[in-house]
Amino acid sequence: MSYFDIPVDPTMIISKTLTKIDVTGNITLPAKQVMSVLTMMNDATPEKLQNGIEVEVVDIMETDIYHVTTPGIISGMVGVL
Repeated sequence: MSYFDIPVDPTMIISKTLTKIDVTGNITLPAKQVMSVLTMMNDATPEKLQNGIEVEVVDIMETDIYHVTTPGIISGMVGVL
């Protein structure tokens, strides 16, 4: 069984239409969606969210997995990933 055969909880999905800047540089995600997902995570404390938290990103289009650390929540947007 592949990792990608495991069903994904739809409430844990963050979606964004990519812009040219997102593709060529770093991506900034909408804070409302990210906060919704992070608050559902058991280990997402306010301190960790302020300082940054490591998350696993599953790219279902490319069947790849990335581990990134969010640099913290900044004025309505999540910092650059």
